[in-house]
Amino acid sequence: MEDLTFDINSLLSPEEADALFEGRETETAAQQPGAPEEEREKGILDPVLIGDSVPGDAQEYWQAACPDGLMDSYVGRRPDQAVTVLDEYLAQGVVGKVVILQAFSNVPATTDQVEHMIQACGPDRDIYIVNVRIPESEETQINATLASVAALHDNVTLIDWHAMTESYNDWIYPDGEHLTQTGQAVYIDMLLDAIYEAYTDNGGTITRRNEPSGTSDTTTDTTQETSAGETASTDDSTATATDDTASTDEATSAEATSADDTTTPASTGMVIGDSAEADLGDTTQTATMRILMLGNSFTYYNDMPAMLANLTDAEVVTHARGGAILAEQLSSDDQMGALTLAALEEGGWDYVVLQEKSSRPIRSNAEDYLKSVTKLAKLARKCGATPIIFATWPYNEDAKRLANMGISREEMDEQLREAFDAAATSSGALVADVEDAFAQASSHELLYAQDGVHPSVIGSKLAAEVIAQTIQDDQESRAA
Repeated sequence: MEDLTFDINSLLSPEEADALFEGRETETAAQQPGAPEEEREKGILDPVLIGDSVPGDAQEYWQAACPDGLMDSYVGRRPDQAVTVLDEYLAQGVVGKVVILQAFSNVPATTDQVEHMIQACGPDRDIYIVNVRIPESEETQINATLASVAALHDNVTLIDWHAMTESYNDWIYPDGEHLTQTGQAVYIDMLLDAIYEAYTDNGGTITRRNEPSGTSDTTTDTTQETSAGETASTDDSTATATDDTASTDEATSAEATSADDTTTPASTGMVIGDSAEADLGDTTQTATMRILMLGNSFTYYNDMPAMLANLTDAEVVTHARGGAILAEQLSSDDQMGALTLAALEEGGWDYVVLQEKSSRPIRSNAEDYLKSVTKLAKLARKCGATPIIFATWPYNEDAKRLANMGISREEMDEQLREAFDAAATSSGALVADVEDAFAQASSHELLYAQDGVHPSVIGSKLAAEVIAQTIQDDQESRAA
């Protein structure tokens, strides 16, 4: 492999680095406008969004715009689980005047489920239902059900995300469902446009962005006010700012439905063969380093491969799917696995980054993880690449998923460290110790998305920097 050198320009701003490692505060949401003061004093959350992984991709934009609201979104969430979660918030008396419902991407909702959520919120709340864009055959059925139920209620507005995305492919990843960085901003702006009047009439204020990239004033036309005359046919444990309660079904599905893990094909995000190249400035230059990333949502969240590409001046290709395990990357019967095996057979890679399902290295199938990482490392070296283990982080203290596992953050951190050390010994791979970087941060909460499991934008930036530093250290060692 050719020796390559590059300079790492930190993705973290000085303010972010200070907040992360010295405990200093950045400009926080609390300094921004939000819900009415009376509601804040009562602990009311307004607006409240109950969703699955699609709005969850855009949590950072949501939190900046609605600091006193709540987005409770989770990978793989089903409508029946959303019903339970909403009922729990309503029972706590913390739900404000505006409610947004988007938990319909994974399993078709029944009319009764949608109707239950509307009736539970009551006629005095403004309710917004967001329809779906998914690559599944149920898409038409799901959207028809949502439209037909919404049409029966004067206080319900249908937000037509499906129509809005017809002409803008750069808003959605190749999986046909999940949001790119641009799509995340557009999605939240769409929600803000829809709820703005109802929210501000109630005394709240919203921090607005400029016009989203790729849109015009058509963004204000993305809501459909439904009327009674319209007719049509017809994700797991919760993580919240105020309460981590969940339905029994969610809480007991510990191994099958962890936060970066879903086993239902319809509910998994997939980014197969997606390529991110560095912004090299001079268009005559081309990336001389090629990196293959194998993983799941911990890898593709916040478009982290693009961050790595810009840090390393490399072409970064991602084979990832929500909930994927490394064993699937070795299976020729799996769509993603077949592509990965073909890519490794073809070669041309400098580094292959291996990211396992977040809890798998420390659960009962830890031996399977060791076997998978060792086999993939061997295939990487066979094609001339250097394998790198992406050592992921423990869940945050308040994550419901961590409570379900029955261990503390510190215990999970220690167990992960031992597992990654064992994997490095077994496979001979380098280790990008993102787990240790998370442990060193003095402000852990800045590293996590609202679910306490997935990375925030800052968390993804830190992960990209650690992986880039691992590659740079290897390059310098080779040069020496």
